[in-house]
Amino acid sequence: MADYSKVIDLEPQFAGAYSNRGNCYIDLQRYQEALADYSKAIDLNPQDAIAAIAYSNRGLCYVALQQYQEALVDYAKSIELDPWNAITYHNRGDCYRALQQYQEALADYAKAIDLNPQDDSAYAIRGICYFELQRYEESVRDLTSAIDLNPQEGRYYNRGNAYGALQQYEEALADYAKAIEIDPRNAIFYYNRGDCYRALERYGEASEDYTEGINLNPENAAAHYHRGVCYDALQQYQEALVDYSKAIDLNPENAAAYRNRGLCYLKLQRYEEALADFSKVIDLNPGFAAYHFVRGVCYGVLQQYEEALADYSKAIELDPQDATTYRNRGGCYLELQRYEEALADFSKAIDLNPQFAPAYSARGNHYSALQQYQEALADFSKAIDLDLQDAAAYFNRGNCYIELQQYQEALADFSKAVDLDPQDSAAYGNRGVCYWYLQRHEEALADYSKAIELNPQDAIGYGDRGECYGALQRFEEAVRDFTTAIDISPEAHFYQLRGEAYELWGNQAEGAAQSEL
Repeated sequence: MADYSKVIDLEPQFAGAYSNRGNCYIDLQRYQEALADYSKAIDLNPQDAIAAIAYSNRGLCYVALQQYQEALVDYAKSIELDPWNAITYHNRGDCYRALQQYQEALADYAKAIDLNPQDDSAYAIRGICYFELQRYEESVRDLTSAIDLNPQEGRYYNRGNAYGALQQYEEALADYAKAIEIDPRNAIFYYNRGDCYRALERYGEASEDYTEGINLNPENAAAHYHRGVCYDALQQYQEALVDYSKAIDLNPENAAAYRNRGLCYLKLQRYEEALADFSKVIDLNPGFAAYHFVRGVCYGVLQQYEEALADYSKAIELDPQDATTYRNRGGCYLELQRYEEALADFSKAIDLNPQFAPAYSARGNHYSALQQYQEALADFSKAIDLDLQDAAAYFNRGNCYIELQQYQEALADFSKAVDLDPQDSAAYGNRGVCYWYLQRHEEALADYSKAIELNPQDAIGYGDRGECYGALQRFEEAVRDFTTAIDISPEAHFYQLRGEAYELWGNQAEGAAQSEL
């Protein structure tokens, strides 16, 4: 630069020296001084080849200073003086792209490529431009041309993004892997490959990539959030909680992180913490029905039914067409013994979605609570017609049949419930009741024993089995079961049954003694 300044001192009318010194200033990012030199070069020779270059380079200065309209004027003047300079079209394309005038940018990149088919940068940037216009196939085509001419990590990365947008994830993975091979220290390459693995539900590999990216840049909230999503999908809830919490620390306005952390707490049955997170989500995004719905679920589990009602009602206000919310609000009304309101909500859920089996089951529960067993049977039967795998509907219909003393029908329903859910102790217990009433005591005994195996703290199960032992005149075993029932739940009923068993056991012993005489 000192030499160019000396030339200017000696020959102040030499336009080329000003233009060359301007280039030096650009390299030093001293754009105002570069502008002054290019302007001087243009003033000295406004129509020659040096002026064409000076206009083009002054345009670069304006772009660097974000004075895009001035840049466009200079590029147009440069092209007027020299319409065969591919670089000027390329640079003007960059200016149009910065202004989001994508069609004009595309036209200039195309002209630059026509003039210089080896301009790999023009292909690469036009590919990015197509990506921004969501013209992903054209983006892939141009980025491939750029890679063929001059493979660089950024081009593999950008083509990976285009493949990802086209859901061609295997191709995207290959490109991200190539970008990482060239530059293994770029965190964003790992993040995006992680996104790709996540889209393929390959959560383990995704979490590994997010971890690599986080190691390179631990302050990226999105990476922690997405790794949390992967851990969540892998049912590694504690690890997910850590990542969601970190994402929140880095970005306290991230409603999605609060939502997902709340759902994680919900899965871990940590309802108070879930409630706090969903409340925060609602503070950040008060207009979403789903957030009020899920907070209502928390309140319901915590038996805070009035608060649950308020949230479900708000969710209905925001989305009056959601059948599930009416079903859940009806459940709260049922718990509060507000039966008419419960019935109205269950019926509304059915009106909105006549194929919604849980709404029929819920209304069936309502009718059962009111001892309207025929109506309950109809609803449970409809629920079963809609979902043949609904064990709870068979179980509840079986209970109705027991109340109506239709034990064979009840037996069939409890057997189906057990087939669908072999871990349901209550279904075994209630089937045992059916066998008891049908005087099939050995089968009753087997079911009561299975119910106790699945739920050894169920006092009623021991009481029922004790009665069964009594019916089979196995009074010692009956006494043992009644004693266990008393240990679990010292109720008068169990003491009464044990007393009777002791009495019968004693009579049995006395009879045996007499028979020996």
